[in-house]
Amino acid sequence: MTADMFDLIAVTLTDETALDWMADAACATTNPDAWFPESGESPRPTIRICTSCEVRTQCLQYAIDNGEYWGTWGGLTARELRKLRHQLGDAA
Repeated sequence: MTADMFDLIAVTLTDETALDWMADAACATTNPDAWFPESGESPRPTIRICTSCEVRTQCLQYAIDNGEYWGTWGGLTARELRKLRHQLGDAA
């Protein structure tokens, strides 16, 4: 994991997630299918977009709060999201 990912893990999650941030997301004008790559397709192009996104933290929080298990959210792949959920569960 990179230092950025550890910073994201440290985010305090809240009970409610406002959706206004979605309009400001760097991915708002991209093809939604790109964020859910087929088996064997690389998520790297979407992760690059996430890297500079100003609402990356809110996106990750949304994914965790809403049980998103597929796709790229907040710059994390589905596998990384599962690992993060496991770590957060262990911390609780």
